[in-house]
Amino acid sequence: MDICAVIQGTINKITTYKEIIEKDSDKTTVLAVLDELKNNYVFSKEVYDLGNEEEYKKLSFLLQKTKNNGGIYLFKFKEGTSLETKQKIKELYSMKKASETKDGGKSLSEINNVLDTQYLYIGKNNENIVNRIKNHLQTTDSNKTYAMNLGLFKNKEIRDHLELIIYFLEETADYPEKSILSLLKKELHENYEPMIGSPRT
Repeated sequence: MDICAVIQGTINKITTYKEIIEKDSDKTTVLAVLDELKNNYVFSKEVYDLGNEEEYKKLSFLLQKTKNNGGIYLFKFKEGTSLETKQKIKELYSMKKASETKDGGKSLSEINNVLDTQYLYIGKNNENIVNRIKNHLQTTDSNKTYAMNLGLFKNKEIRDHLELIIYFLEETADYPEKSILSLLKKELHENYEPMIGSPRT
């Protein structure tokens, strides 16, 4: 195939995705972007209630698999989670982050100056989203890898108050699709201001 045609095709795809992002960024939910792309067979979507034992078992089974997908993932506070609960979670996480830093332990993700938010954390991964989610839900193998490390907390303290939304990039996705992940994460961070996690893409 002509390399020029390949490059032009790539540019066209990126342009299309950018147009979708820009069009839907004006709506009340930037997640409409992901759902639009899902409808175009770029992403598949899965949702797990982390406080539900059966759903968590399904997620745990998924995390044992080897998957080469990139994607976007969102740790969302369940509907009805009070500001008081969010405050407790933020304080608990802050104390654990300080103690781990002091003792040279796990590197916990940074805390943002927000409380009244729907989301605890928003992230993306280009190659192995399953492994990245595992780092957040459990604990990282390396103390140098930044993640939420929720395995350091009792389930009822943080995890049970969350649901996990995953948009898996199809395994056949190539550069054009992967290039939009940073754009999407940036838009989601700016619009939803999660409690934890860097806006860096």
